[in-house]
Amino acid sequence: MATASPHLELDLLFLLNQASYALAAAMNETLSPHGLNTREWCVLTKAGEGGHTQREIADFAAIDKTTMVTTVDALEAAGLVVRQPSPTDRRVKLVEATAAGRRLLSRTTSAVDALIADVLSDVPATERRALVKGLQRLVDGPLAWPSHLEATAPPRRRTVRSPAR
Repeated sequence: MATASPHLELDLLFLLNQASYALAAAMNETLSPHGLNTREWCVLTKAGEGGHTQREIADFAAIDKTTMVTTVDALEAAGLVVRQPSPTDRRVKLVEATAAGRRLLSRTTSAVDALIADVLSDVPATERRALVKGLQRLVDGPLAWPSHLEATAPPRRRTVRSPAR
């Protein structure tokens, strides 16, 4: 009689997926009354630090560049961020939070902090740091790739046809 694998008793994929899905839903619910979603809040947080390019913020917030452009466009249209020319490279724009963006960030950061504290309240305080460190090791190590930001399949190449004769 074969013994059950310890890996089969713990469905890591389900646990990580459910935790991610539920936390994202809770974040969106928390941010919705403020007119933001999780992605916009992440970008606004990094823009609030100042001095970051759109590409840097995309990397920090783990957002692909197409989504980043539409997110910054939406935040800019709402008056929460502005694109400023870089003082060191005129081809580059820095994304900066406006005064209204910083005020909103202050209010929403408190709400997000309360949400995270509530989520982690079921984990004993002595285990919280280990949980976060363990997850960080996984996403920095064996679960670093493929990233949801990178295509897992090679890019499709356009077929070049000979001109009709």
